[in-house]
Amino acid sequence: MAVVQELEKVMEESVCQDVEIVFPAPLENRSVMRHHNAFAKANQLQAMATFPIRLNNNITGALTCERIDGPAFDQETVSTISLICVQSARHLHDLRAGDRWFGARLAAGARKKLAGLLGVENTLAKAGGILLAVLVAVLIFAKVNFRIEAPFVIQTDSVAYLPASFDGYIDQVKVDIGDIVNQGDIMLTLDTRELLLEESNAVANQVRYDREAQKARASNYLSEMKISQALSAQARAQLKIVRYHLKNAQVRAPFAGVVVEGDLEKMLGAPVRKGDVLFKLAKLDKTYVELDVDEKDIHHIRENAPGRIAFISQPKFKYDIAVTRVDPVAVSKEEGNKFIVRCEFTQNPADWWRPGMSGIAKINAGKKSIAWIITRRTIDFFRLFLWW
Repeated sequence: MAVVQELEKVMEESVCQDVEIVFPAPLENRSVMRHHNAFAKANQLQAMATFPIRLNNNITGALTCERIDGPAFDQETVSTISLICVQSARHLHDLRAGDRWFGARLAAGARKKLAGLLGVENTLAKAGGILLAVLVAVLIFAKVNFRIEAPFVIQTDSVAYLPASFDGYIDQVKVDIGDIVNQGDIMLTLDTRELLLEESNAVANQVRYDREAQKARASNYLSEMKISQALSAQARAQLKIVRYHLKNAQVRAPFAGVVVEGDLEKMLGAPVRKGDVLFKLAKLDKTYVELDVDEKDIHHIRENAPGRIAFISQPKFKYDIAVTRVDPVAVSKEEGNKFIVRCEFTQNPADWWRPGMSGIAKINAGKKSIAWIITRRTIDFFRLFLWW
């Protein structure tokens, strides 16, 4: 190692002066060669010479030649070795650059790019420090819109449940789930054949009892007349009931809307009982957004706060909403306690929107620093964990 260190001093002596140093020195030599003299005497060398290796006018290395015995290096030999150093400099540089692993090559390239701006000493450390400082400053002082994310479902308050008005059988189904209907459109019809027979029977009974009452009155049989009149009134009441059922044998839409429940096409001929819900009809012009906001974020939600939603079925489209109400009581669900937040659309609803559609909503909660947004969950956790 001592010899290596002395040889390094010899090479540095040539590199620092940026000149070829030949020992023994020619008469016209003016270079400092103290380390060359010491190294030659210590190793009993008759002659030696050191040549700087230059690449793009920059010294990248040095070559030292030694002769234990023999004549000193003449000018022709010195010129030849100098030419060899010039011609091999590029090849040696490429070999050195390509022999390192990928990370070292990438770091060297980055250092070279930044050297002109930051200087040649500790370039990577300086660049890393500046980038880290800029990043910390951005995280602490730069403020961005903080948005609360929550799942949503489209709901509507204008919903009609259309039941069966009497016991019967399904005859025709004219709509399916998702169909849009207008007010008064026929949605379903019940079989009326039995009702028509009951109507004929009630009419016949009414006529018969009226005639019996007239006959009893003509014969001056007052008690029989009263009985016949009562039976006639009973037949008329039965006829009104039958005709009422016939009138309501067709289920009609009470208003314009969309069918959200009632897949009855496969139930033709099936029996239904009075009061069974056949269809659920919802209005499209009074829809609103219902959010399930986690209790950890509910204190950030403010009334009239703006936000945007994106449907699962059409995530490329975004729609504006505004908060109108926050329910004061949480609802316990599998994911945890959730608060129901109601939002209204700030634009007209699209034709393809349907109650029950879901997606993701993001509500603006003001501007916060990036560092606060990233660390707020962790800070809250440690506040609860370390609290006593």
